[in-house]
Amino acid sequence: MAARREEARADPQTELAENIARRMVAKAAYQGVLDQRNSALVTVAERHGEQSKPYLHIRQRLEKDEAQLERIKVVVRRPVSRMAVRPWMLLVVGIVLALLEAPANKFLFDVALQSTGLASFGASAAVTAFLLILAHFAGRGIRQLWSDYRRRVIFSSLLTFIVCIAVAIFMVGVLTVARAAFADDNASIADIVKGVSGSVTDQGPLNAIGQALTNTSALVLACINIGGIVVTLLLAFFSHDSDRDYDHAQANVAEGEKALAKMHTRYLKAREKLVRQFAPDLLGYVGNYNAANQRVIELKTRLDKPLDDDDRFILTDLDKFSDALQRERPSVFQNDTLPATPVPPTPVAAALPEAEARREPTVHEMSAYRRSTGTEET
Repeated sequence: MAARREEARADPQTELAENIARRMVAKAAYQGVLDQRNSALVTVAERHGEQSKPYLHIRQRLEKDEAQLERIKVVVRRPVSRMAVRPWMLLVVGIVLALLEAPANKFLFDVALQSTGLASFGASAAVTAFLLILAHFAGRGIRQLWSDYRRRVIFSSLLTFIVCIAVAIFMVGVLTVARAAFADDNASIADIVKGVSGSVTDQGPLNAIGQALTNTSALVLACINIGGIVVTLLLAFFSHDSDRDYDHAQANVAEGEKALAKMHTRYLKAREKLVRQFAPDLLGYVGNYNAANQRVIELKTRLDKPLDDDDRFILTDLDKFSDALQRERPSVFQNDTLPATPVPPTPVAAALPEAEARREPTVHEMSAYRRSTGTEET
């Protein structure tokens, strides 16, 4: 059998026919894998792309928010006036303030819960966080008393400020009086409430607080709590625009743009993952096609046969998606850790030098990427 194969190869016409057949098989296999990949890409685009239902929903909502923001800008005639503080920065500041205030308030919960462990610290942290939340709403409320867009006072913001400040002052006063009254005693929550109530009833609220502040521990507790409240109130005040409608419209637009960007990034990652998944198969068939095509050209040249369009055909031209991808996002196949370099237009060319992938291939009979086509010699 080996002798017959050698004899067939010695005949240029037979070898030419064999290589044309191999080229056709490689092209068909490449087209099949390409169709599978493109079908998977369409599915990804329908789920996460710009025509997906979630993307269109967010886009429509963003357009409404942008239209509302433009209407407000026409009336207000000024840029947004607020400190550029990201929400996560406000959260971090709040956590830091809570961690600073919680130990000062912890003593009362040690006494009330008869515990010095995690339970009392957790209760103290929860009360402290509640105080800071009240301060945040109070700061935003006092900031947004007047609306340039509605041309009137926003009474709901005034009411929010009054209620939040009143509750915060009440809680700090209770903590201060209780800290002074039970500095050295063990008592339950009922005893603390009863003691604070009796002190306020006997001396009056202001006198009770004034008397409590003569105690060093109570004074420290009050200063720490008031300091945290003031800092949070100021941050909330300067991180919001004075017009509530303007502030909300700007925040909604920023949130919508962020959501669209996040969804688009997720789509790009899913798309790139699919492209990389199919790239080895495409690479293997391009190698087989180029090897057979190169041999066809050599044999036709030797036999003085003219080259036709099939001989000049570049297989990677079938991959229209890669050309569009190159125009849309040139760096999709580029390693972000490497210096910026020109990126080839196709995933196949990304793995092979351009000359090898398109015009001057070498034969890889044992290519790790090659798929069985049923025509391999044994």
